[in-house]
Amino acid sequence: VAIPHNAPPNAPAILYCHGGGYAFGDIDTHDGVIRAYAEAFGMPVFGLHYRRIPEHAFPLALEDALATVTAMRSASWAAQFGHDPLTILAIGDSAGAHLALTTMLALRARGLAQLSGAGLIYGMYARRFDTWSHHAYGDGSVGLASDRMRWFWDRLMGSEDSSADPLKEPLNADLTGLPPLTLLAAEVDCLLDDTLDFVETCKRQGHRHTFDLARGMPHGFMHFTALYGGTREMLALLARRMRAALGQS
Repeated sequence: VAIPHNAPPNAPAILYCHGGGYAFGDIDTHDGVIRAYAEAFGMPVFGLHYRRIPEHAFPLALEDALATVTAMRSASWAAQFGHDPLTILAIGDSAGAHLALTTMLALRARGLAQLSGAGLIYGMYARRFDTWSHHAYGDGSVGLASDRMRWFWDRLMGSEDSSADPLKEPLNADLTGLPPLTLLAAEVDCLLDDTLDFVETCKRQGHRHTFDLARGMPHGFMHFTALYGGTREMLALLARRMRAALGQS
C-alpha cells in the first residue's frame, strides 16, 4: 500500500491492477508506478499481487481482485489505512485494465456493491490479432508484439473460443451499472484498436466515459516517467479525469 503525504483522512482508495499479460510483474516491479499514482491522486493505492499464468489461468486473478476489493471495504482495513471503504476506484494497465474491467462486471454479476470509478489504460479486451493496430505495430519493433499477446491470451483462457463470455473478453460487454470509465490509449501500440473499439462500445450504450490518446507513445509508457516526457502529463490528466468523475476538483 502506498499512502501519499497529501492524502486527506477518509480519502477514496485505489486498487491498482498491474499489467504484464497476466504472466509478468508484481507489486515490487510496479512499486514506482504505485507510488506515482498515490502522489498524483492524493489517495492510498493498494497494489494487487494476483496469481499469474501459466500456472494460474482464468479466473484465479479475478478471484484475487474480488477478494481484495472485499478487504478494502472492511472496517479493519479502513481503520488501518485511513481510507473511505465506500469509495473504491480501480486503475489497470494492459492486462490490468482487463482485470479491472472484469472485476466490475463480476461485482455486478454477484450482486455486490460496484466500484466508484475506473481508469483503464491501453487495455487488452478481446483475443484478436487482425486489427489495424496489430498489423501496424504488432511486429515487436515498438515493444509489445502480437505473438506475445497471443501467448498471453492462450494461456489465460485456453484454446476454446472465449469471445462470447464478457468476463473473458469484455470488449462488447453490457456496461449497465458500471461506474464512469476513464480510458487512455497509447498511439503506437498493437492494442490501440482494443481501446478505440471499447470507446465505441461505451458510446453505443451511452455509458459515461472519457477518452484520451497519448500521441506518439508506445505501450507501457506510463511506467517510464523519466524516459517519456509526456508521461507525467498523462498521469496528471488521468488523475483530473477520475477525480472529476467522482465530483472532486
